[in-house]
Amino acid sequence: MTPRLLCHPQGFDLPADLPTRVLGLLEEMDLLGTAFPVDGEVRYLTGPGFLDHVGFLGCAPDIPLEAPSRPEARARDARLGRFCHWRLTPLYPAPRLRMDPLAAPRCPACTRAVARPRLRPDGQVHCPACGMVSPAPDWRWKQLGACARFFLELLGIHTGEAVPGEALLAGLEGITGCRWGFAYVREAEPLPCDPCG
Repeated sequence: MTPRLLCHPQGFDLPADLPTRVLGLLEEMDLLGTAFPVDGEVRYLTGPGFLDHVGFLGCAPDIPLEAPSRPEARARDARLGRFCHWRLTPLYPAPRLRMDPLAAPRCPACTRAVARPRLRPDGQVHCPACGMVSPAPDWRWKQLGACARFFLELLGIHTGEAVPGEALLAGLEGITGCRWGFAYVREAEPLPCDPCG
């Protein structure tokens, strides 16, 4: 399971060129380093401004920023989250629900915890306890899940190790017109192409 910090817009009405805009913002903030391929997609090492815009938690976080120099070793270690790097997803046509295997979000109506809730095509989640159907973002995820049409991933970050800085979140909000949140998940690589749910 690859650990990752997911930054995500909290609205679903997003500009079609959002991945390009986010990439431009990351470049402007000096957050991107060298691009490298992994299984046919482009990922990015952290740039010189990384430590200015990502906050680390705890007294001694151990977050490797150096990647192997050999391309095949870099790709292998990237898949496993052995060093910190960026991945941008495409803009999905419908919301996707991504959550840590330990996530048990609480229903906004009855507050009952539901293990592995299923996302409906309309972006809603059904609570088996009370029968309420409500938007996935309204559920209490405790930062272990997110529902969005786009994700900015920081791989190699375990739960509670780091948070996106205020300037990064403000920049992301500025290019989308909606608030952004973040969550920590562990997922298998490669990610499935089909919508979660």
